[in-house]
Amino acid sequence: MSAILPTLCYDMPWCPAGIMQQLDIISEEGTINNARHPAAVSMATVAAAYFTGMVASNTIAKMLAASERYKDEPQANWGTPCFSTLSGRHENGQPFTGMLLDKGGGGGARTYKDGLDAGGTYGSPASSIANVETNERIYPILYVYRKFGQDTGGPGKYRGGTGTEVMIVPHRTRDPIDMTVLGYGSTHPDPRGLYGGMPGSVNVQLLLKDADVRQQFLQSHVPRDLEETGFTRAHSTASKELVRIEVGDAILLGASGGGGFGDPLDRDPYSVERDLATRLVSAAAAGGIFGVAFDCEGRVVLSDTEINRDALRRVRVGGKPLSPGMASGVSTE
Repeated sequence: MSAILPTLCYDMPWCPAGIMQQLDIISEEGTINNARHPAAVSMATVAAAYFTGMVASNTIAKMLAASERYKDEPQANWGTPCFSTLSGRHENGQPFTGMLLDKGGGGGARTYKDGLDAGGTYGSPASSIANVETNERIYPILYVYRKFGQDTGGPGKYRGGTGTEVMIVPHRTRDPIDMTVLGYGSTHPDPRGLYGGMPGSVNVQLLLKDADVRQQFLQSHVPRDLEETGFTRAHSTASKELVRIEVGDAILLGASGGGGFGDPLDRDPYSVERDLATRLVSAAAAGGIFGVAFDCEGRVVLSDTEINRDALRRVRVGGKPLSPGMASGVSTE
């Protein structure tokens, strides 16, 4: 239903009952979305349900693409959510529990346009991202930043929308905070691309031990990304895991981006230039995946771009890995 409503019934009120009588849902017993006792199903809402919706929406997109009438309507898969629940005590000893709804997945790319950055959840268009100030008021946490996650959108002629990246530290508490991660898509990218488009990123939950965020605050500096955050060790959580955030730690949460549409080497070079300038795409991806070359001021060099893209196409045909320096994205002129 979460696949059919947005793709085939987007012009109807958000009411599944309006089309349920027109559908026959066939699901083989004993599979992940039709479990047989005594299989565990407690995480079905953040696992099997999303698996099913992803496969169904990708299939419907290909059906639409095969139709002369609806060939402009397909979308690649949207980024998938991965939720986190926090629990612990405020500095006055009062207990708290709350769910973080900060991870906005990127929208799937379309046949004519990039996906929506931080578009949200495909099967729940009315959902909204959490308010930073509200969360800081009711939970003992502090947001270091919340921004678009670089290179999270699936590359393509039209790029998948980027997901969000959030860094949070404990604040106004003397006790550790327990975080329960519940989701999926942390070990492999689930948002599929279409017709040459590449998948979006994985979901990321990083526990950064002994981060120096507080020390940087005392020096009037706010870390802008993971590289600027000093930490002794990083632990990448599983899709389902319980971790403990100590007072000196930080947590980084990254949402997956949407899948891309079409060949990344067909993308308008100036769109890649814009994404590079706004930090939605890294220099490595701009050159190594999109094949775009830039001068020292970050402007597109079309002649070198054609050379880079031809080199990448030859590598594809030959089935050999890139050698160092090929399609680096930096002009030698």
